Amino acid sequence: MRIFDSSSFTVDSIEINNTCQELTVRGRAYCVWPNREGEGFMLESVSSVLADNGCNERGLSLSWPATASARAIILKSEDASVLIRKINESNGYHEEIRIFADSSDILRFRFTGPIGEFVVTELSGSYWTDAAGNKGKSDLNSIPKQFQLGLISPEGECAIPAEEGFRALIPLGREIINSFPITKTAHILHLFGYGAGHDRAYPDYSPSEMLGGSELFKSVLSRLKDMGFRISLYMNARLLDASRRDTYPRLKESILKDPEGKEFTEEYFGRTFLVMDPSSAAWQDELYSQALMLHELGADLLQLDQVAGRAAPVTPGSPWGEGYADLIHRIQKLGMKVWIQGVSDYYPADCFEMTWKDLEILEGGILRGGNPFGVTDLSLLKALKDSGNFKGTLLTPMDKRDTIDPSLFSFRLDLMDKSGLLPLYGPDYMKRIVKFASLF
Repeated sequence: MRIFDSSSFTVDSIEINNTCQELTVRGRAYCVWPNREGEGFMLESVSSVLADNGCNERGLSLSWPATASARAIILKSEDASVLIRKINESNGYHEEIRIFADSSDILRFRFTGPIGEFVVTELSGSYWTDAAGNKGKSDLNSIPKQFQLGLISPEGECAIPAEEGFRALIPLGREIINSFPITKTAHILHLFGYGAGHDRAYPDYSPSEMLGGSELFKSVLSRLKDMGFRISLYMNARLLDASRRDTYPRLKESILKDPEGKEFTEEYFGRTFLVMDPSSAAWQDELYSQALMLHELGADLLQLDQVAGRAAPVTPGSPWGEGYADLIHRIQKLGMKVWIQGVSDYYPADCFEMTWKDLEILEGGILRGGNPFGVTDLSLLKALKDSGNFKGTLLTPMDKRDTIDPSLFSFRLDLMDKSGLLPLYGPDYMKRIVKFASLF
């Protein structure tokens, strides 16, 4: 069925079966598809990129609401600009969006999951500026800053002197304030590895006894907040450290399994983790109890990591995002704000991290990060925002600061190192902060 026609390109929709629909685009156009915050490219470039990545037959796939920001694409040519959204009643259920190139000017977008309707909205020319979807530089001084700091590494190493423990954060906080005086809004200090360590002992986020335990941590966070910081703490939303399995027998049924009953696992920093089912009430309750503890310690914000970290290891059409959405709502009712990796028109987070990861393609042609076809383009998010389907602040890494147009969104600037390496406490941390200060 023809759903859009212009002199430059046409779009047809077809229902292949009761769980799969496709859009076929013929002609020449610039496209933005929902790779996290959006990726822009010319349609003619897709075929060669698929070939370069060995994905001619299977295409490349995004997973909504995990690695895809929306079930939508934008197509733009000299004579037409349109937003095409897939609408259905099964919000929060796993869907895949896969792109194929039958030739340089014939592309197919396959939507696998609950059947829905494609809605076409014509867009004005204001959605198009430069290749990144933005123009002009922002006033960096007016944007809230976020400083990330890890205390204990995945290997269990810690550079904080034992006799100082969490108290070492107090002089560090003073140095940050001296380098970046607070202007309009309080800075955010985001801490990870404050428990057993980063990627260790999840889902237990009790403050490390080695660094002074809960009472000292609470006291130090209070001091930092008196300086003008808002405190953000890390929590992984989908992983349980396999070495802690016996500590949480009630979570046994919350572990995701493949059709043969084998548990899904992932490895990070040499450690094995069990992938948990976000629709499981037991898993949601455990994470909420941890969030409640962190709130009582003084957290103002909580990062729920990996909500959008990898594709869902479940079949399309399965409940996936509902559990995370419910958890986010529960945490917000405590008075905390929630931020997650990637962006989404479904999750009700307060802030979404614009991703910086290098390209990684998982088995099956599933994208984890990067922009294989083109460049980051915020025009899809802008269209969703203007239609009321995307809300939230964007957390922008330093290496994307030159593309920020603050008139489009509410931003905060993440001063993580440009390389994306985890910024652990150590003698070089303040050197990095001072270096960043020179850019303002």
